[in-house]
Amino acid sequence: YRWIHSLVFTIEEINRSNFLSNITLGFRIYDSCHLKVRAIEGTMSLITAVIGADYSVISMPVARLLGIYHIPQISHASSIGLLNNKEEFPSFFRTIPSDEFQSIGFARLVLHFGWKWIGLLADNSEYGQQGIQTVKWEIMQTGACIAFSEILASISSKKINNHVIEVIKTSSANVIVVFANVGNAIPYMDELVRQNITGKVWLASDGWSINRYFSRKEYVRTLSGTMGLTIRKGEISGFLEYLFNVHPSKDPNDIFIKEFWEIAFDCKWPEVNSNPSVTNELTINTKPCTGEENLRELNDDFLDEANLRYSYNVYTAMYAVAHSLRDMNTCKPGEGPFLNRTCANIRDFEPWQFKKKEFTAKHLNHNNEWTDATECLKCPDDQWSNELQDQCIPTTVEFLAYEDAVGATLAVFSIFCALLFFTVLCIFIKYRNTPIVKANNRELSYLLLLSLVLCFLSSLVFIGQPKTWSCMLRQTAFGIIFALSVSCVLAKTVMVVIAFNVTKPNSNLRKWVGPKLAISVVLVCTVIQIIICIVWLASAPPFPTENMKSQIGTIILECNDRSTIAFWCVLGYMGLLATISFVVAFLARNLPDSFNETKYITFSMLVFVSVWLAFIPAYLSTRGKYMVTVEIFAILASGAGSLACIFFPKCYIILLRPDMNKRESLMGKSK
Repeated sequence: YRWIHSLVFTIEEINRSNFLSNITLGFRIYDSCHLKVRAIEGTMSLITAVIGADYSVISMPVARLLGIYHIPQISHASSIGLLNNKEEFPSFFRTIPSDEFQSIGFARLVLHFGWKWIGLLADNSEYGQQGIQTVKWEIMQTGACIAFSEILASISSKKINNHVIEVIKTSSANVIVVFANVGNAIPYMDELVRQNITGKVWLASDGWSINRYFSRKEYVRTLSGTMGLTIRKGEISGFLEYLFNVHPSKDPNDIFIKEFWEIAFDCKWPEVNSNPSVTNELTINTKPCTGEENLRELNDDFLDEANLRYSYNVYTAMYAVAHSLRDMNTCKPGEGPFLNRTCANIRDFEPWQFKKKEFTAKHLNHNNEWTDATECLKCPDDQWSNELQDQCIPTTVEFLAYEDAVGATLAVFSIFCALLFFTVLCIFIKYRNTPIVKANNRELSYLLLLSLVLCFLSSLVFIGQPKTWSCMLRQTAFGIIFALSVSCVLAKTVMVVIAFNVTKPNSNLRKWVGPKLAISVVLVCTVIQIIICIVWLASAPPFPTENMKSQIGTIILECNDRSTIAFWCVLGYMGLLATISFVVAFLARNLPDSFNETKYITFSMLVFVSVWLAFIPAYLSTRGKYMVTVEIFAILASGAGSLACIFFPKCYIILLRPDMNKRESLMGKSK
């Protein structure tokens, strides 16, 4: 009913503004009752242009008929993709997007959240069936799988209802797309509420996504977390005040207003010359309508100005007609769109002339001005449509740059930590002959410190615009350098354990004492990682790519690792080394104090493993430059953990407590 008043309001606004000089628009409203036959019957009495219908199933036969006579039809709500076919529907236009965009939207949601197991439900109308088929295809293109696809019957029988409900209950799919009109969705959703089926994420099409019926209290548990798509809303200045003035006494020719009034205020108009007993019964069961009811007190969709979606589409459709008539009225001979640049006669024109004039310009901007465009054109890959959808603008390019605040901060911190580690290395070299440095295998300490300096510097490769060389170097350099550092920690742990146990009588470990074992552990463990990286680069090398799908209007420049298996093998192997080091160090933590480095290694590896375990979900849930930021943070945090746990205590003794850096002190602790 509000859509009807949107049309009336727009026509009155156009007539008042003298937008069409010396021309007054009229209208005839015909109720199709959602029946194709009645819609076609009403169409035959309409001449210049048709606004409507709402349901696609009604618009399709009307559009076929109007196409024969070249009479333009503009729908505000028929969104089915089939209506895009200009060979079958040459005179059909609309101010609502095609359902194809909804289908792409659902696929984008699935891709964004990383869902892989999706259920599909659709009613058996053209809207539902064509829409869900497109959704299915788009979702499968993202790599997700379809758990089930069921039809919601228009008139739900108990058998079909139970079957669909049973499928939903027993399926392991927790994300379900429902492409249906509200009338077909309600009985199934009511049954889900009755059976208390919860824990599902519902993706709702515009046919039911914003309907107030589902905002009732009993739906909260079942539909919690539901996401829906709908068309954009618009603003119609003065429309709300116009609606407040709707009243039966002011609109006696409005055949719908009494029925609307009864539904809105839950009352009944007394029938003229009605039976007194019937009147008394009416008073008891239902309050009578008096006409004193106030629309301003009504909490209903009718007065929801903040939600003008389809009403705004009606408003836009009517202005399309008005602009076309004005263009026809102001056409100058020699500048017209017809043969020999002639113009049509505004007082006597053919429908095909009006159609051609009307839709040589069909985009309404914010000033109610129409831009010339005979068809929608796809923007180039590096551009996208502006908010008004009347021109292509450059797409935002995103990557973690040094100029970015986050990128600059990470770069500065990386260099600072590298310099700090290098300073520690210099301290260890300067005090290389002191007991605390010699007691903890100084050669391995040098190598560990050098590898950690390189770890911090390797994070700089992740910052900046991805190039072929940087993409190939990022993960491989990081994996090899970190494997080297963890191998050094493992070798130090093993050497501490051997050094303690070799003092036992008849120990067979004496032959393993010396630098050869440490070098062998580091070399073997690092070479394995090098082999993994070489295989990765040889079989599926990473490369720079432009991601245009993750974020609309943004091109994300990123490295495509190409082989997910190789990436997780590199990370997994590094985690394996860290876990082994942690376990060995933990078991050896109670060695005498002169060999207590195992305690520090235990804490170091605990920090390392914790950081990278937290890295996995964070990395998988982010996109673009934030994914790179997460990995750099993990590199810096795990490296800093090694510095704090292993080397800070030693630096404290070397620099601030030199009295403890004596052989007697160390030996004294072990007694």
